[in-house]
Amino acid sequence: MKRASVAGFAVLFALFCAPRPAAAQIVSIIVPSSARVAGANGAFYTTDLSVANTGATTAALTLKFLGHDQDGTAGPERAITIAPGATVTLDDVLGTVFSESSGFGAIRISSSSQSLVAVAQTSTPGFGGTFGQSVPGFGDHSGLYTAFIRNGQKRSIVAVREDGAFRTNLVLANATTARTDVDVTLVSADGLNLGSKRYTLPPLGMTQVSRVVREFGVSTDVSSARLDLSTPTTSGQFAAYASSIDNTTNDPRTLLPISGSGYSPFGYLWWVPSSARAAGANGAFYTTDLTVSNIGTVTESFTLQFSSHDQSGGGLPKIPVTVAAGKTVTFVDVLGSVFGQSSAYGALQIYAAYTSATAGGSSLVFLAETSTPGFGGTFGQSVTGVSSSYIITTRPHSILGVREDSLFRTNLVLCNDGGSVLPVDVSLVAADGTVLGSKRYSIPSLGMTQVTRVARDLGVTSDVVGARLAMSTPAVGTGFLAYASVIDNVTNDPRTLLPLSPYVQY
Repeated sequence: MKRASVAGFAVLFALFCAPRPAAAQIVSIIVPSSARVAGANGAFYTTDLSVANTGATTAALTLKFLGHDQDGTAGPERAITIAPGATVTLDDVLGTVFSESSGFGAIRISSSSQSLVAVAQTSTPGFGGTFGQSVPGFGDHSGLYTAFIRNGQKRSIVAVREDGAFRTNLVLANATTARTDVDVTLVSADGLNLGSKRYTLPPLGMTQVSRVVREFGVSTDVSSARLDLSTPTTSGQFAAYASSIDNTTNDPRTLLPISGSGYSPFGYLWWVPSSARAAGANGAFYTTDLTVSNIGTVTESFTLQFSSHDQSGGGLPKIPVTVAAGKTVTFVDVLGSVFGQSSAYGALQIYAAYTSATAGGSSLVFLAETSTPGFGGTFGQSVTGVSSSYIITTRPHSILGVREDSLFRTNLVLCNDGGSVLPVDVSLVAADGTVLGSKRYSIPSLGMTQVTRVARDLGVTSDVVGARLAMSTPAVGTGFLAYASVIDNVTNDPRTLLPLSPYVQY
């Protein structure tokens, strides 16, 4: 009896007192906006949502439609699974998944898998093709572009414009289940405060501020302005972006929130991976406007250097630039107006020397907008300048939304951050996870290359839809920058597809 009692106690101890496996951490990704709604001038916008499982095991996830201007915690949910390596693309996600006939709002993706990345593409038919924009999913990580903005942080959205040619809408999405205040300040190109406003977001709530400049009571034309974003809520965290929209074509460009670079005792280096003053397919002619904003309190100086494609970027002329505290400068057609190029494309390298005034980190942020005239207006995309702190190294990154068929083409841009030739491994992964093709590209030192029609360059001759590019470098101690453009073959409208990692998205 005594032995039985001891054995019984041991069993009870094992059941109730022994350590138990930790519960799986739930990872959330917020897609700040999705739509199935009519727009101006006969447009009708729908959103295609792509989610990739970059891991080796099946991922189960829950999609929740949060709506807009309401408590999103009671929003409808749908459960799906994604096989290892596969990508699921939900065309017209609000209509096909959530049975919405008309609406817009944020979507939350929840999963115990830490291998998911997501991107949304919102577009409308028009001019015989389509035009639209892409927005990456925001997550709980320390990325440059798509980390949530938290208490104690400030991010800025630059190239805000409101005039006869363009308007700007701001989107804010609460990532928490508690009310969150968001403070927004509109700052002119001259550094003047044009107005401030506090928006209170319901739990998991989203709001769109249409014509944000007019919302702040500014009735005059505004260009090259910026929005400074922060939250006073202690546990607050939110996602944000803006759309700069051509008033004639209604084509939107995604403007993501940016922060200044971190501390460096050796200086500060940024890349704009691509800029252009060059003819494109089907009669397009692309030019790039570069916007530089000093969001800090001291004057900063830097040099601009153009690195033409497929050649070493070292030793080229450097153009000195100074931007006063709080001010913003836009170089329209930067390759023509600053570098005197008549026809060229390549990367822009920006360098600022370390000074005692910038000991805590530089306060410069950069944005490039590349566009072509078309149908009486413009079609274009924006690409944020990237600090060397956020280069892609040996950790694989994925670009979602790759398409190559009669309707769309996809170009890949690779930019070498190092001083020697860099190998970059690129694989094209089909929606079902099958690797369709792989190639190693050699990028010149401090150079850039554009892989036009990347699926064809990787040897795939059949139509490709809903694929992704997996990229990394075997080199240690250096890295590269990348993005892709998926381009409508009729309108020549490009949408920016950024490289994403489940742990660091930028």
